[in-house]
Amino acid sequence: MGYNGKVNKITNGGVMSQTWSTNIQGINTLNLNRQIRFTDKTFGQITQAIGIKDGDEILELGCGPGTFTKRLADFYPEANITGLDFDQNFVDYCKEHAEDKKLRYVRGNALETPFENESFNVCTSHTVIEHLPNEVFLKEQFRLLKPGGKTVVMNVRAEKALRSDIALEPSKREDELMDKISQVLQVIQDKNKVAEHAANPQEILRTMEGIGYVDLELNVIPYVVCIDDIRNTMEYKKLVLDSQKLMQIEFIEMALNKKSDVLSKVDLDELYTLIEERFEDRIKMINNGENIWDLSIVPNVMIIGKKPV
Repeated sequence: MGYNGKVNKITNGGVMSQTWSTNIQGINTLNLNRQIRFTDKTFGQITQAIGIKDGDEILELGCGPGTFTKRLADFYPEANITGLDFDQNFVDYCKEHAEDKKLRYVRGNALETPFENESFNVCTSHTVIEHLPNEVFLKEQFRLLKPGGKTVVMNVRAEKALRSDIALEPSKREDELMDKISQVLQVIQDKNKVAEHAANPQEILRTMEGIGYVDLELNVIPYVVCIDDIRNTMEYKKLVLDSQKLMQIEFIEMALNKKSDVLSKVDLDELYTLIEERFEDRIKMINNGENIWDLSIVPNVMIIGKKPV
């Protein structure tokens, strides 16, 4: 493989020069969120669309906690899989949890990677392109691809999601307290330029075409989460709820790290109690066999381009 062991100067601008895991989304919640989405069925659809083969050299840019790379290793045990992320916390976590699979992780700049030309059959990214200059990001992957190799851009469009009315919605009081948290989080996101380079699929396709990619494809594979679906195990249902609860608590803690007095101790204790009670009620409903059919359907737009042979 073409990795030369040298890491270029890491100077990504904007959000990627910050520590994502402590400012935007933590390791455990991001990992849980992706575990929920990457079911066997959905992940099979993703890999089929890409056309991955055992023995491929695969790179994921912005690998985060490594959820995607580990699922790849489950599906393709003979593939050589590398994850790259700017955040050292993510890289350390990935290495610690790689187990015995053929996985390796590198800290690096997704716009200027430490790999040689034509090192990979497939370059993938999941919810990364919107945070980086699109053309530079895609040109770097074009450089890394072997002739005939593919770049796969996965762009999750949460703003286009179809969501049900949740039966156990937060109380008015919980919403009031969370509004104060949200104001602090918005400042953090603005400072870190989250999604500064978001583009619609048409613009991404045009950019790839201009770089020289051929055989461009556009796919949409939805992430469907419906807790009360009869096919879902109790373990999966609780995993979904744990993810939702931990994400909310994590957002609170990130806001407190930025502005410790955003809530008084009394208000903070009340907020934690309200959250805990709401999720306990939902667990009770599941255990009692009550279905409320809360669901979300989030489109994952997959854009695939090939490097000419």
